[in-house]
Amino acid sequence: MTVGQILEYHDALMELLSQNLLRLCLTPVLFFLSFIFIGLYFLRPEIKINLYFALLLLSSSLIEGTNGFLGYYFQSNSNLMASIQYLNYTICPVLLMLFLGEVFPPFFKKVFRILSGIHIILYILYFIKHYDKEASFLCAEWDFTWWVIVEATFVLFSALYIIWRKQYKLNLISFGLISLVVAGSNDSIVD
Repeated sequence: MTVGQILEYHDALMELLSQNLLRLCLTPVLFFLSFIFIGLYFLRPEIKINLYFALLLLSSSLIEGTNGFLGYYFQSNSNLMASIQYLNYTICPVLLMLFLGEVFPPFFKKVFRILSGIHIILYILYFIKHYDKEASFLCAEWDFTWWVIVEATFVLFSALYIIWRKQYKLNLISFGLISLVVAGSNDSIVD
């Protein structure tokens, strides 16, 4: 790329950078935090919550990295990026539910594990259903949206239940989950 071409696209590149600056900064933070929690897991392997949270942070950093400024670059140079994104969209909700199963009361642990198993089975089935199509990842994601809505609804109701039962130690996590579900719903409705 010559200097003339760079200057020609300067405004577009600056706009892209300004829109993705948060993702550009957030990705390495989440990435390195995941290693801290993996280290905590290795110190005390009996505490599974550290492992689930570390993997959730790593998955979140990959989502932010592949959707941000760096993701645009890698998508134009590699077909592997779509596969990484697809796999990551499968894993991230599962890791969130496994993490919540360790945090919330024992009843929720069983339910979140069942939901995680159903999540993985359905994602594999939808992938197989759309495997021969050119845009198989996108088609499978569209078909799979209804299940993600069911999971988000259950997470929302479990968070509201925790707040209603006045389990104050879990309220901060519950409020965070409610904001996550509301933001995700807004993102789904707008897109």
